[in-house]
Amino acid sequence: MATAQERSLLQQLINGQIDKDTYESEVAKIREPARTPEAVANNPFKYTVSGQGYLTLDAIEQEYRDKLKESASDTGNIDIGVARAAQNTAKIKTDYMLSDEYQDDIEQDRLDKIKKNAEDTEGMLNVDVMRGIQNTTTILKKAVTDAQTTLDNRKKDTPTEGTPTEDPLPGDPLPGDPPPEDPPPTVVTPVVEEDDSLFGRLGGQIWNVGGQKYIAFDIPRTGLSMAYTATEEQIDNFFTVDKPQEQTIDSNSDKWSKSFQSGNIVEVDVVNMEASGVVDSLNK
Repeated sequence: MATAQERSLLQQLINGQIDKDTYESEVAKIREPARTPEAVANNPFKYTVSGQGYLTLDAIEQEYRDKLKESASDTGNIDIGVARAAQNTAKIKTDYMLSDEYQDDIEQDRLDKIKKNAEDTEGMLNVDVMRGIQNTTTILKKAVTDAQTTLDNRKKDTPTEGTPTEDPLPGDPLPGDPPPEDPPPTVVTPVVEEDDSLFGRLGGQIWNVGGQKYIAFDIPRTGLSMAYTATEEQIDNFFTVDKPQEQTIDSNSDKWSKSFQSGNIVEVDVVNMEASGVVDSLNK
């Protein structure tokens, strides 16, 4: 549930007094749990993941999904403030994990543990403790490498063949072409286009689940959806133009099991959300 401070920030955003970046940053500060003095003293890292401690991309993204599920279970609706704060916190933690600052913190953590080992043993370093320190450092650094690889793979476009560095002479076959005596193969590549007819205003979809109609919204990068019950009249009022095609969703399907039944569509303050850009940004 949004706090009074969060509602005040949202109102400032709607009124144009602050921009979206400021709104997201301030809400993230409110939502981020405060670190106790004991936690700060025992943990050199600026950010950790609840229940695990050290950062991995999987843990950060799971923490984001858990916050959305927790919000839905508490109120029946996913609080937009919670969703944006969770999204912003996940980005902050990911950026930190991939930064030089985190590498410095890992090294400082290693040195601090070695120093403590030396103090505890009066200079006679415990070999098993030293091995554990090294293994921990290796795990932390491998998590960074794995995260960077995963994010790079997500950004990759379809590989394209390289172009020759020199122009071929007239009559010469281009690199990769079949020999002149062979006829060039005919390759038919099917064109796959996204079915825009399934999506309407704010990325909304119309679902029919066992005769009950819903207006549903996908939550980016989670595989989850929010589904709001709606009558035919409410659907027509919501999709005044470009009404999407209705989809029949099986109540036993994976798609339905990964959706939150978030109340009725009239409970969503779409006008304010649309004006502030909050809902739009969730669908980017």
